[in-house]
Amino acid sequence: SSGINAECPLRPGGYNLGWTAVLPAFGYLIKGWKWLSVAGGILMLASVIAWFFVPDSPRHLMENKDDKVAAMISLKRIATLFGRKLDLDEIELESSKKDTAAPPSYLETLKDFIHFPELRIQLLIQMFQWIILAFLYYGFNFSWGKLGKNIYWSYAFSGISEVSAALICWFGQDVFGRRMTMLSFNIIGGASFLLALIPLSFGSQNVLTMQQLMCLIGSMFVSGAWGTSYLYVAEQSPTNHRGKMSAVCSISARLGSFAGPQASLLFTWNKSATLVFFGILSISAGMVSLRLPETKGKKSPNSAQEVEDRRKVFLSKT
Repeated sequence: SSGINAECPLRPGGYNLGWTAVLPAFGYLIKGWKWLSVAGGILMLASVIAWFFVPDSPRHLMENKDDKVAAMISLKRIATLFGRKLDLDEIELESSKKDTAAPPSYLETLKDFIHFPELRIQLLIQMFQWIILAFLYYGFNFSWGKLGKNIYWSYAFSGISEVSAALICWFGQDVFGRRMTMLSFNIIGGASFLLALIPLSFGSQNVLTMQQLMCLIGSMFVSGAWGTSYLYVAEQSPTNHRGKMSAVCSISARLGSFAGPQASLLFTWNKSATLVFFGILSISAGMVSLRLPETKGKKSPNSAQEVEDRRKVFLSKT
């Protein structure tokens, strides 16, 4: 709750660049799955170097080493990484081990989702969004070969849209807020899928069709919404439930990612009906964002009771 609430564009940008730009290029240049596996393994080994530049967790340093100086240095590095100004003179770090009160058990914390309806509602909405966003994201990433006339061009354009998604995601949530970004990105994505039904082609050799262009735009905004959801769920969750709620949302996303690749079968069956279905799903994921609170510039809640109190304050003002 120190105010370092920001999403670094390098994380989603690096992932998207590797998944939808570097990997297709490897597939085009390297023939044979064995050498393709070797090239991928070399890249994975090279990524280990990045861990030497990742700051240690201030909480870990305080809880396990009781090193206040190292924790403050790490906190400053994290603030610098996310471009946030942090006055360390106003921050006092203390280890929770000094607290003699016994922490609540895991089962006791789960009861909060029964006793506090607002906490439960927010979690269910987030689970719904993550399922849909994962379904749409992987549905398109496994279907570009069926949407374009050339599989390599299709994934090349997809790579450009994915990197662009990381940038607009960062810009949108920092300027317009988390809730408005989730709402607008999902609605724009859904509208793009519906516009993909228009039969047009571009280029001298029809390299890019209206269907492919709108699907690229739609998947770009869906990807941006999913990138925003990682930050959004963390900022909405109370401190003692943040790990649980993030984990549950991630598990929910796996349901969508399991079903997403099967969308290629839907495109084979009927492209128009599939695009309408995708459009409805995306717009639905955006509309439920209206029920969630805005978290930009606000401290994350420390307890389930605080989540409930904030909702009551919001309702009293409307």
